Amino acid sequence: MLIASDVTAKVELFTYPDVLVSSVLLALVSTVAGYVFYTTGLKHLEASKASILATIEPIVAVITGVLVLNDTLAVWQGVGIISVLFSAVLVTRRRRSRQHSARVV
Repeated sequence: MLIASDVTAKVELFTYPDVLVSSVLLALVSTVAGYVFYTTGLKHLEASKASILATIEPIVAVITGVLVLNDTLAVWQGVGIISVLFSAVLVTRRRRSRQHSARVV
């Protein structure tokens, strides 16, 4: 994408302090804060549960976009949300049934 874009035309935007500060804050909040929260959460959750929880992140992003930014929810996005939720429930139930059968035996 970078090669196809006109990088030199965009560089001058970063000479404005408000654009530079906004860009840095956007990078810090969306990347660094997300990573810190995720790794902190890993300390309190099993890795398997954290990975299932991580599959929900795109759903939260889509729903946030719809509610906060007034984005429209496309049919395929709805299908994707249902697929991810169904898969997470299926994996969770399968794990619980294995744990239950291991206790019984």
